[in-house]
Amino acid sequence: MIAPVPVAYVTPAPLGPQQTSCSDQHQSPGLRSKSPLDVPEDALPNDDYRETRLIVSIDAAGRVTRVQTTLKSGAPKLDAAVIRAARNSRYRPETLHCKRVASRYIYIVKVGAGTPAPGPVRRFDPNGINQQPHL
Repeated sequence: MIAPVPVAYVTPAPLGPQQTSCSDQHQSPGLRSKSPLDVPEDALPNDDYRETRLIVSIDAAGRVTRVQTTLKSGAPKLDAAVIRAARNSRYRPETLHCKRVASRYIYIVKVGAGTPAPGPVRRFDPNGINQQPHL
């Protein structure tokens, strides 16, 4: 008598271009919900215009992994409040080819009266080490 031989069956992949179930092949990272900005009253002694810019690194699930300051406002308590708000906000990661990937989100907060003073545009160094004026 011959013993049965186990056989594995493989379903062949369809030929030709594949249809994706993903409705959007690429989606930029975004803000799902913004945490409130809790700024102490003494953070802005004058009602001057202030701006803080951050780069928020997020993982593929949208969790914050790092916050990097690229432009300080000159008001340390305001900058600390902006960093707290950025860390406590909820993000949507970037989608590439229907897959969520770790990404970075630029978080900008502008407060105070008036308009920003004109000045040179600052070129961002992705390593966060140095910002050089770009005239």
